[in-house]
Amino acid sequence: MKAVHARLCRSRFAPACLAALAGAACLGVPSDPLAVECEGDDPAVFYAFPERRDEPVEVLGPAEGSLPIELHVRDSGHVSTLGPGLSVERETLITSERGAVIEELVRDIDRARALTVEVWVYQVAREYDHTSPARIVAMSEGTSRDEQNFILGQEEGSDDWDRISLRVRGESIKTDPGDFITNQPLHLAGVIEPGASRLYVGGDMEAESESIDAEFAEWEEFPLNLANEYTSGDGSLRAWLGEYYRVALYPRAMPDQEIRCRAENLPSAYDRR
Repeated sequence: MKAVHARLCRSRFAPACLAALAGAACLGVPSDPLAVECEGDDPAVFYAFPERRDEPVEVLGPAEGSLPIELHVRDSGHVSTLGPGLSVERETLITSERGAVIEELVRDIDRARALTVEVWVYQVAREYDHTSPARIVAMSEGTSRDEQNFILGQEEGSDDWDRISLRVRGESIKTDPGDFITNQPLHLAGVIEPGASRLYVGGDMEAESESIDAEFAEWEEFPLNLANEYTSGDGSLRAWLGEYYRVALYPRAMPDQEIRCRAENLPSAYDRR
């Protein structure tokens, strides 16, 4: 029997998804469940994983109202849905394609001269065999400075891979060792703006820098990636293993109080789905 592959896509584009897959399942994704609790504009790009599915997942679509940037799962058998949540169980790559919508996102970031990257994740692997950082979310297509816009990643610390890093065009800020050892999903946020880049764990600012070069006019239309680097041909170049519950990009500098609000309200917001 031929396998049916589930496709997570925002509901307003559901007919196009069905046509593209010739009858494959298309899951509508809700709008941002944190919009009521925390003041602030909706994200430009927002991914949620609301339902548990038994079929392999090949494509992840953004939530309703988000820019229509689809993410393609290279090895569908290496991920599974948790309801809510997406589990990356074996090394793979989840990535977008270049194109007009990525260009639009980069233009929005450049106009705003700021970007906030927000994720809610649970780390599974405590160590890796490859060079850090393991990619949680990135806009890049390689490991050199000129091939990267930003990377939010997990890095090797004193013993385990227990540090979070935010890398912008090759320059990075990092938390102290131990900030990523937890037995529950963890809220992470990176704020990038000229002269004031900041990194938050659980709603608290854990690292900052005034020297990171946030020249958004130099950013390129690199793919948006989860769980690995775009050039990872063997699947393990910069692989990250864990669970995703939320991925969002905002073309603005999110203030401290909003980040704290989002970190505090995430579990209850997602429990109501």
